[in-house]
Amino acid sequence: WLESGSPTVDLLMQRVMVALETGDTDTAHELLDRVVLLKPDYPEAYHRRAGLFLAEENYPEAFRDLNEALKLEPRHFGAWLGMGVMLENLGGAKQALESYREALTIYPLMPQARAAADRLARAAEGQEL
Repeated sequence: WLESGSPTVDLLMQRVMVALETGDTDTAHELLDRVVLLKPDYPEAYHRRAGLFLAEENYPEAFRDLNEALKLEPRHFGAWLGMGVMLENLGGAKQALESYREALTIYPLMPQARAAADRLARAAEGQEL
């Protein structure tokens, strides 16, 4: 997902990753804003920025960026996972379960989506004896 096809954008994304690793979310935000301006058809920039918004509980911005990532790349299982996390945090368990299941359709071995989907399915559908 990190290969954009643009050497400039790829370099900026590497710097985003370093900023995130060091906890410098302000720099990561600034760099991701620039990446989106330089390459607005690059879904991973929206996905990464949505992750920052999710961490800040800025759900309107996270929702916008996740939708944009999924519009550009409907198979982006990470964006589906992020959408599920956000929807679950907002109390939309049924919609979150659908998002987790969508992520699992694309990447069946995704542990975060599997655990969340199993947990929500038990809550929504009950446990079998």
